[in-house]
Parts: sequence; structure tokens; C-alpha cells
Amino acid sequence: MSRRGPKAKFPRRSEIPHGRGQRRGEDAWSGQEESWAIRARESNPDAAEWFISSFPFHANDAVVVTGALGAALQLNMLPSLSGVIEVTSARIKIYTQDSGKTIRACIYRFDTSQKTKQFVKVPNTDVTFDVSAQYRTTPLDVKLDGVARLTPGYPYFLGTRANSGTVRVPVTTAQNVCHFPSYQIPVEDGPLPGRLNISDLDKNYDGYVPWITYLSKEAEQLL
Repeated sequence: MSRRGPKAKFPRRSEIPHGRGQRRGEDAWSGQEESWAIRARESNPDAAEWFISSFPFHANDAVVVTGALGAALQLNMLPSLSGVIEVTSARIKIYTQDSGKTIRACIYRFDTSQKTKQFVKVPNTDVTFDVSAQYRTTPLDVKLDGVARLTPGYPYFLGTRANSGTVRVPVTTAQNVCHFPSYQIPVEDGPLPGRLNISDLDKNYDGYVPWITYLSKEAEQLL
């Protein structure tokens, strides 16, 4: 035995988890794809969540398409995350269109770093849905300007503002009986604010909450 101790035993390529060794011949391309998948998992192993949404995966019986969204910015709490998610697109369905109008959305995170309770916009979550056409059979997916990373342990809120009083999208109907408030504040029609003092917002238990979903790259391709 060497003074330096026993010689380290390195696993063969075929013994590496998620891999099946070096690829040759006709399936070399699929081997290369597998290699990239392994690298992606190793570089960011904890980004496992597929989506974050204002409603559960199948909520068809819990929503309707009556009721218009208000012109004020409203923030509604999103479900807690159990893992990290990196979102790349946002999704909505438009049932009654309004030519030339939009719905703006983003995700806010609860923050106390400035010694006051605030909602802070998560970078790259801004999205603008063009509601000029109907999207009933297939939802409208809009790419984000970049990747937005959300981590568990923080309360997240969906921020939305519509400049249309007639567009119809799937929304909740539980007015006056909801357990959780919709925070609301008047804002100009434009990019949504980056920071909001919670003390400046009104609590409202009588508003509509739209069904908007943010998707990871993998979910965007599969769902």
C-alpha cells in the first residue's frame, strides 16, 4: 500500500447516476442530449418545481368567466412553494376579448429588508397579455424577458392590472367569503411598480382573482 493511502477508485461512466456511459454510433446524438441533461441537473439540482399558479392544477369547477378585473393593481397571495422554481413564461385564457387592451401581471415577494413591510417585484416576472383575441381552446402563453427564480420560504403574491373593463378571463367567484384579502392600490397604466409599502394598500375581500400560471421551461414544453 502506498504511503499516500489506497488508490482512489473512480466510477466508470456507466456507473454515474443518470448516465449510461459514452455514446457511439447511431445513438450518439441521444447520448449527447443525455449529457446536457446531466449537466443541467448538476448545475441547478434544486430547481424542481414546474409551475406556480393562482389556482390548483385542475380548478375548472372553481372558476368562472364572468366579472371584469378592476383597473387598480391588485395583489393576491400565491400558494407556498415546496421547492425552487425557475419560470420562463406566463399563461392565461381569454374568453371575451377587448381589442387593443392588455392585462399586466408580475410576481411580488414579501420583504422587510428596508425596515418596513413591502411587496418587492421579482425580477423578470413582468408580463403583458394582449387580450385582443380569444384563447379558449389553447391558452395564451407569453415568454418572459428572462428567467425568474423563486425559492421556498418566502410569501409570493400575484400582481395584476387590466386596462379593460370588458375582457373576461377565468376568475374566482368567492366574493365576500374569501379567507384571504386582495391588496389593492390605484396605479397608472404602465409597468407595474417595483416596490409597494403594504401600509399604502387597501385590503379587499370582494374582488376577482384571475387564473394566471407561471411555468418553468420544462413545464412550458410539456403542459
